[in-house]
Amino acid sequence: MQIKSTILSIISCLLISLSFSAVLGQYPEIGYQTVTTGLSSPVDVVNAGGSDLFIVQQGGIIRRWNGTVLSNYINISSVLPASPGGEQGLLSVAFHPQYASNGYFFVLYTNSSGNPTLARYRRNLLDPLIGDPATAQVLLTLVKPVSYTNHNGGKLIFGTDGMLYLGTGDSGSGGDPGNLAQNPNSLFGKMLRINVNGFATSAPFYAIPADNPFLAPGDGIANEIYNMGLRNPWRWSFDRLNGDFWIADVGQGNYEEVNHITAASAAAVNYGWRCREGMHNFDFSGCTATYTDPIFEYTHNNTTGGFSVTGGYVYRGSEFPTLYGYYVTVDYISTNLWLIKPNQPVIMQTGLLNNIAGFGESSDGSNLYAVRRSSGTLYKVIVTNAVPVILNSFTAAKQNGFNKIS
Repeated sequence: MQIKSTILSIISCLLISLSFSAVLGQYPEIGYQTVTTGLSSPVDVVNAGGSDLFIVQQGGIIRRWNGTVLSNYINISSVLPASPGGEQGLLSVAFHPQYASNGYFFVLYTNSSGNPTLARYRRNLLDPLIGDPATAQVLLTLVKPVSYTNHNGGKLIFGTDGMLYLGTGDSGSGGDPGNLAQNPNSLFGKMLRINVNGFATSAPFYAIPADNPFLAPGDGIANEIYNMGLRNPWRWSFDRLNGDFWIADVGQGNYEEVNHITAASAAAVNYGWRCREGMHNFDFSGCTATYTDPIFEYTHNNTTGGFSVTGGYVYRGSEFPTLYGYYVTVDYISTNLWLIKPNQPVIMQTGLLNNIAGFGESSDGSNLYAVRRSSGTLYKVIVTNAVPVILNSFTAAKQNGFNKIS
């Protein structure tokens, strides 16, 4: 395996110069340790607040891993398209923070018409080890103006504030033909934030949080919107230490991007799509807003980049000290992985597994996990060794989306 280092630019697209005296650093080399096999097209892995892991299979079944055996937790394949695959099917699950007492969990899937759908289910009252398909309650259905099959978003997460966050895609095709990501009245191409607490029995089964950023009467902005300007945030996460957002947004034809926004400044951010792709103008017609550039981007190639970013998590465990504080992200197509920490060198590693569709954490954050869609495998993310790297004096200038060390 080969590790390469680039310098992370988080301020602007201007050329920057950095001087480093000789420093000896320990950089983690990442590996994947098999936990279990036999899964079918796994796309996500989460916890419910305990020790068990729940693996989302795209065909509609959520599997439960108790550390020894896999079992079926729930099967909702009957509400999915007839042949789930590509970017359609069961995409994500999020367990309510009080799941142990209320039994609620939420899923994102594309329905039989191909529309992204948010639904709530409940644990089986007679058997707490399984979910009950009969308890389904749809909260949101995002009806696509055109029946494109792609860009359905895909990740649900509860924040430490108890609110449910949902990243949505721009509804599909290429180039966002309807410019929905910049349409303030559309829920496509957004980060949504809703309150699902205390609304179990009456439609629409959720409320708008009182501190959402777009609540002014008559402003023409959908109240559920928290951020906008996203193309397809397939996998994103919170840093469990500080609540920061890390959003990996799948790019169009040239760039994949990772966005990092602190918790304190996250509301009302516009990430720029389709006006911007990564740090570059894409289709700037009619674009007048202020856009927030990503913390990191890479170009479409197999050597130093890839073609479809899969976002991960910031590691906050203690087993691998050299990995602590790094955000882990990979490319789905190539075999490349990056470790990102604000104001630190970006570590690139090549020759790893491709087809990693999602990452997850243990309930205490001590372990990171990954699922590989093609092989049906659940892995633990590990550090195989800490590689000593000496950084001598150099300058860094951003070129083609990277800060190239010379």
